[in-house]
Amino acid sequence: MKRIFLTALFPLMTALPLFSESVTVTLDGSDFLSAVSVRKPQGNRDAVTIPESVVEPGDDVDLLIHFDADEEVPQGNYRLINGSIITSADDKKAGNASGRFYIDQSALSLQPLTNALFASKNEPGSFTIRFFIKPTVVENNEILIYWSNTTQNGDRFDYQSVICGIEDRRLVWSFERLFKNAAPQIEIKGKSKIKAGEWSFHSLSYNRDLNFLEYSMNGRAEQIVYLSPEGSESEIDTPPIIGSRPYSVLTVCRRFSGKMDELMILNQATDSAAVPQLLKDEGRILFRCVDTGYSNSLIENIVTDVQTEGNSAVNGYFRISENRLDSIRWNEAKIDDSDGYFSENGWIPFRSNDFPQNVRGRYLQVAVQLLPDTVDGISPQFKSADVVYEPNLPPLPPIALTAIAGNEAVTLDWIPAVDIRTRGYRISYGTAPGRYTDFIDIDNPPFTPNRHQQFTITGLQNDVLYYFSVQSFDDAPVRQYGEFSDEISARPGLIHKQP
Repeated sequence: MKRIFLTALFPLMTALPLFSESVTVTLDGSDFLSAVSVRKPQGNRDAVTIPESVVEPGDDVDLLIHFDADEEVPQGNYRLINGSIITSADDKKAGNASGRFYIDQSALSLQPLTNALFASKNEPGSFTIRFFIKPTVVENNEILIYWSNTTQNGDRFDYQSVICGIEDRRLVWSFERLFKNAAPQIEIKGKSKIKAGEWSFHSLSYNRDLNFLEYSMNGRAEQIVYLSPEGSESEIDTPPIIGSRPYSVLTVCRRFSGKMDELMILNQATDSAAVPQLLKDEGRILFRCVDTGYSNSLIENIVTDVQTEGNSAVNGYFRISENRLDSIRWNEAKIDDSDGYFSENGWIPFRSNDFPQNVRGRYLQVAVQLLPDTVDGISPQFKSADVVYEPNLPPLPPIALTAIAGNEAVTLDWIPAVDIRTRGYRISYGTAPGRYTDFIDIDNPPFTPNRHQQFTITGLQNDVLYYFSVQSFDDAPVRQYGEFSDEISARPGLIHKQP
């Protein structure tokens, strides 16, 4: 989530109210909470919910295993030389079945053929590896993908490998001496945890043109690593270099207990998770909540960066709240495939050029619905959404605070800041500087003849030095308190008793 703050600075003593300027928050693929595409049922077949990145492969397939039938023959540039595909028809993510694996018992060994990505002495371009998994348990050292070879460096032979495993309930990709002109060891670790007994979709993509690796889980970008020595965008070429050992083996689920579905290697970099391609499926994307920081902030607009062709369309929705518990609950939510999803749960439709007026609150969540042209098979593309809002800053503090001691009482006097948002004041006080143990909230007290405001605090202890400060508060649904005024002190006592 990228934030750009634009604020206006005012002197402390101003004759005008403090106005804040607009703030823009850009939501993109790094802010996805969940993203799914909904495939409509055909005939008696149940609907299948899959992430937006799973599409039917074209001519760029390097390896494809559907896991739809026992003894299935892998498609592409690999030959199964050890192990056999065992399927489970009662629990799958797509197609007819999924592959079933047990630790140290059912790994698949695949030999790369001449044109394979991992073939000896090959220099491939962009590639993508992706699959669904549903672990029985989530343990460290489980290995899903394993490949190794050796490269020759003068008279020395160096080990190289690609390993995808589970560590600390997260997927970890490790590359050793695979990329030329890059660090010898590169690791990408997901942020999201994998849950036992739940399907999750994983995609690792290498972009040769831009020289970076991107790992996403369930359609949300987990980490992007640039392969240049500086770790940033660079024109330095970092091609994969495959070693010279002629009989290297690609091992699938070398140490894994659970199910895998739709394993695919493509000779291309798939689109970033920030730009879903949905083909003929309806897509839905749910974003992390935006915290404006202040109650009653004004949401001015939500501007979406989309591309639509044919009869495809993009619908935007938002929901807003003042309650922090709502934001916590929304950030833990998952978008589902029910037909009435956006008609429930407080969602409000919007268009960038026709946003509702006077939308106010602190916590905002955005979701989008991507509707394809099902006749021509054209999908809309979504890149980002800019949330533009004006934060409702707390009112300015009063100035020129003075204190007049009395018998068991102190009368405070101040000049109110000229701020139309002020509804009242909080007086905080205690017996140590800056440490206030008591407070009193009062609605606007009456003005004195000299346009000051006063309030008398009673019940104080005589001969004790008290410290006071005053804050303004506004009339927002969740009351906001501004900054403390300058501190003042006074000591009540009998000496101040009026005759």
